[in-house]
Amino acid sequence: MTQKNSEDNYLTSIMENPIFSSELKKKEGPLEMWKTCRCELYKKSIVIKQGFSNPLIQNIDLSSKLEVNEIPSNVRYQFSIKSHNSTIYFLTENNNIFHQWVDAIRSILLSNRYLTIDEFTIICTLGRGYFGKVLLCEHNITHDVYAIKTVKKARIMNEHKLHTIFAERNILSVSHHPFIVTMYFAFQTDKKFYIGLEYVPGGALFRFLQIGRAMKISEVRFYVAEVALALDYLHSKGILYRDLKLENVLLCQDGHVKLTDFGLSKFVVEKGNYQQTSTFCGTNEYLSPEMISDKPYGFEIDWWTLGVFTYEFLFTETPFYDKNLKKLYNNILTKEPRFPKDTPSVVKNFIRRLLNKEPSKRPTFEELKNDPFFDNINWDDVYNKRLKPPYIPKQVTGRRATNFGEKNRKDRTDSDATSVENTSEFDGFSYAGDY
Repeated sequence: MTQKNSEDNYLTSIMENPIFSSELKKKEGPLEMWKTCRCELYKKSIVIKQGFSNPLIQNIDLSSKLEVNEIPSNVRYQFSIKSHNSTIYFLTENNNIFHQWVDAIRSILLSNRYLTIDEFTIICTLGRGYFGKVLLCEHNITHDVYAIKTVKKARIMNEHKLHTIFAERNILSVSHHPFIVTMYFAFQTDKKFYIGLEYVPGGALFRFLQIGRAMKISEVRFYVAEVALALDYLHSKGILYRDLKLENVLLCQDGHVKLTDFGLSKFVVEKGNYQQTSTFCGTNEYLSPEMISDKPYGFEIDWWTLGVFTYEFLFTETPFYDKNLKKLYNNILTKEPRFPKDTPSVVKNFIRRLLNKEPSKRPTFEELKNDPFFDNINWDDVYNKRLKPPYIPKQVTGRRATNFGEKNRKDRTDSDATSVENTSEFDGFSYAGDY
């Protein structure tokens, strides 16, 4: 991992432009003092200098067997790069820079190989869906842990939903945000698609409802703010999320959120042109009036779902619920949300703004930021994770899934009880961190 062992990669690096670069603090032992240096990331190495034009201090060869670890800290953001005989520590006070480095290095370490599921040890199953399941896996060489989403080709093709897995892969490949789950790789076999995601060990926010934990308004405000930032980021990328619900918001080990499951998401801005869509999809209790009415819709439906999300989080049920689907839809189209008597007006007004039946009258994110519901919120502090989370998930080691359902966790296979017919492989699906 030293300069002496990676001269070829260094010579290659200085002839190309870095993927990105920044100042980081660095040390090579727990007891050493931090030293500020200039770090440049290339496809095969990290070049460390004293400054922009100063001599090389060190060159880290990314073609060797390395392990990247995040180091928990409430104040600053630290990570380490470990080889078989040494560990180098890095530090930054900027959350965005921290995630850029960690995510990019992990992706590069996997980028030069054609991955297969045989390169991973399956620890357990985190969840199941109609088209497949999500497996908690450990890479056999790096020992990094991932949540790998598996999708059966035959089933998704029979349902004429093949485009959705490609859309999910494409959307995740361009989405890099502190409150959105990171995709590290994607590959396929003749029977399945695989998407390798970061493992978010805290489980879904829906668990709060399952365990009967009453949520304070200040706690819900914290999570709603982080989710709103994620939605606004997606919209800035021309992406409509379409599936916000408590089950799709995960908690990191540090208590902050990650938006996941982009199977229903869609690009609605192509070459700068914004175009509404009309596909009927999503979770029934979260559907917007315009979708039920079969009208074209756009980004406004994500703000509607944020209103339903906020209501359910506070009051443990969705605002228009009825076990009869026809009545549920009628409630969404014609009824106003009802609130417990002691609900503060600032909460009621915030939710009512989001649940406006007329899409054009729902607030934009810029308007939401100034809503009294978010009084005293510093949005830079939210983005940089400077606010203290109201809840820290039960601490787990890398190979455990304590915060996920016991029923699924016992399954350690990638096989299926039913046979799956062979299908062909599709061009353009594999991915390994295009930074």
